[in-house]
Amino acid sequence: MFLSINVILMLWVSTVGGEVALCDFPQINHGILYDEKKHKPSFPVSTGKFFYYSCEYNFISPSKSFWTQITCTEEGWSPTPKCLRLCFFPFVENGHSVCSGHTHLEGETVQILCNRGYSLQNNEKTISCTERGWSTPPVCISTLKSCDFPQIKHGRLYYEDRHKPYFPAPIGKRYGYYCDYNYVTPSNSHWDYIYCTKEGWVPAVPCRILSCCLGQCVLRYVKLGISPSLSRTYIQDQSVKIQCYLGYSLPNKENTIVCTESGWSPPPECIPVNSSCVNPPQVKNATIVSRQMDKYPPGEKVRYECNQPFEIFGEVEVMCLNGTWTEPPQCKDSTGKCGPPPPVDNGDITSFPLQEYAPHSSVEYQCQSLYQLQGNKKITCRNGEWSESPKCLSPCVISEEIMKNHNIVFKWIVMQKLYTPSGTMVEFKCKRGYHPATSTPFHTMCYDGKLEYPTCRRSYG
Repeated sequence: MFLSINVILMLWVSTVGGEVALCDFPQINHGILYDEKKHKPSFPVSTGKFFYYSCEYNFISPSKSFWTQITCTEEGWSPTPKCLRLCFFPFVENGHSVCSGHTHLEGETVQILCNRGYSLQNNEKTISCTERGWSTPPVCISTLKSCDFPQIKHGRLYYEDRHKPYFPAPIGKRYGYYCDYNYVTPSNSHWDYIYCTKEGWVPAVPCRILSCCLGQCVLRYVKLGISPSLSRTYIQDQSVKIQCYLGYSLPNKENTIVCTESGWSPPPECIPVNSSCVNPPQVKNATIVSRQMDKYPPGEKVRYECNQPFEIFGEVEVMCLNGTWTEPPQCKDSTGKCGPPPPVDNGDITSFPLQEYAPHSSVEYQCQSLYQLQGNKKITCRNGEWSESPKCLSPCVISEEIMKNHNIVFKWIVMQKLYTPSGTMVEFKCKRGYHPATSTPFHTMCYDGKLEYPTCRRSYG
């Protein structure tokens, strides 16, 4: 009898009170709960409990707030925690769109109008922002006959790594190229242009061997190095000093080449010195996730991942460069407040500065007019420290006096003074009655206020 009364009482309490709804720990792709380590052991939680979450770089919550509140309800988390991808829409080569230069949210669609004779991949008209980025590259490619990447025997394109992703090239496209030592273009120059035509690349033989007299040598170009005496003819037993770029040397480890009966000895080209690397740097609280090697060739990269609950600061990869590794990252515990954001020359933050910032707070930078932002424009407060701030690269100032000293003029525009943002290509040509005197390319790029100028000298005869 006593047992029956207890059972009836328990059933009555359960019926009157009802089941208490609980919410499990929220799984947020590309996001993190505020102070996650502290709160995680308390899950599941009852209705009415609320928390805040934020999204990683290049993602944002539906509310577009840096911190978004979610509340446990009988139906689950409200609103449903999500982090949506942000896709930046760039300038469209060989086409246009009203969306160029804007950022779009995951799920949004952008229409692209390609120029006549061009289309998007698979003849699509629109592209969509997805979790992984744009569904199709925003590039209009030629629907006419095109040219594959040119295989230039004894030469190569200028900046070919930058151009490769845009091949095949449309008809009419041209690229600057240069020839190896002892080879010249059909115009007997060290460099020229190669053109995509209906018949293929023109010239068909971009580089041919340089014919010269026995016992004579011509120094036209130093691969990965410089010489004060270019474009001169030397006789047998004469020598020339060569200055190799940092991390390179002549094959014989000397700094002089000698003209012999069969040509220069050694050849005027610099090769890497001790270019391979061993033993990638050890990073505390991190694991190397790339394949392990006894010896790493130049350009090889090693990737790190931080152990939980540590977060990575700096570049996640190191590269073997001239026999040494680039600066490794650090893994730190992401707690603590930050002071004011660090100042950036020729730039400033876009929001009102505070004296103190909470963990995971972020600010964005913008540069002054004509200055080019390099790095992430957004920095985040973690472990009491700001992540690496960007730089504002200086523009180049090209004056009439500089071009006069080098005997050059602009190829396409005529101005007495030009301000060129960093990362912009500038193309020159020799003044009338002059010809190239150096191996410096005539289309060169401005980088942080510095520009390498070609030089021309007067033509005779």
